[in-house]
Amino acid sequence: MPAARYRVIVVGVDFSEPSRQAMHRALDLGRRLKARVDVIHVAHKIDPAVPFSRENRDVVAQLQQDEFDAARGELERFVPKAAGVTVRTHVLVGQPSRELLAYADQVRADLIVLSNRGLTLAEKLLIGSVADRVLRKAHTPILLVPPAGRRKRSGR
Repeated sequence: MPAARYRVIVVGVDFSEPSRQAMHRALDLGRRLKARVDVIHVAHKIDPAVPFSRENRDVVAQLQQDEFDAARGELERFVPKAAGVTVRTHVLVGQPSRELLAYADQVRADLIVLSNRGLTLAEKLLIGSVADRVLRKAHTPILLVPPAGRRKRSGR
């Protein structure tokens, strides 16, 4: 069986420390495998409470643009300058797992890298997790990076 060829790695970030660790893992893999790394942040879509008012739609559109611009700036600060790897950054708007999967399909990603923030059972039942949703629906291989404190160390 031929070895897998990795050309595009997509990593989803939410600006948390676990997602920073996942991003660094993706950048390291990109460097080693000579793959492009696309770092993606998904901003939540803001919907107007009363969509019938033009004024309300304009205010919501401005709030959405402000959210997008803030996320874009944060993403630029979050992603380090990485020598030896091509990095692209994108802010998408919508439901995170759906947008990540659509993007990965669009660019024909060879690997999706995500962090596992370690939600409690109650949090998973109430809100779910982006990683869980992506794992269930992805057509692309996934590398799930656990938070640094959760890794088990062997006695060796």
